[in-house]
Amino acid sequence: DWVRQSLAWFRLHHPVPAGYVEDRVADGARIPAHVWRQELAGLVTAVPPTEAGTIDVPTLMLWGERDDLLTRADQEALAAAIPGARLQTYAETGHLVLWEQPARVAADVTAFVATLPPA
Repeated sequence: DWVRQSLAWFRLHHPVPAGYVEDRVADGARIPAHVWRQELAGLVTAVPPTEAGTIDVPTLMLWGERDDLLTRADQEALAAAIPGARLQTYAETGHLVLWEQPARVAADVTAFVATLPPA
């Protein structure tokens, strides 16, 4: 089952409930193969948003320091390219920050949103 195999690319450093992982596998299995191919092609050919134009809205970036896919240097460069961006680093956490640290992500996003001016 290729969905489960693709998830193995992302090493987890905190326990994630098995039911949650199984739900994500089931979600992935329902997505048609042509959609997965288009997504991969988009990832390969995408122009980073900071190269396509200026991001001028408040930005919170979440990154796990044990991310095996995206480096700290990549994250710092992206944050530097977005005026006022805040990079929140999660110790002992991999690429799937939301999966590994859902309560902390919720608290950090809630705190960040609370700092935003009213629309």
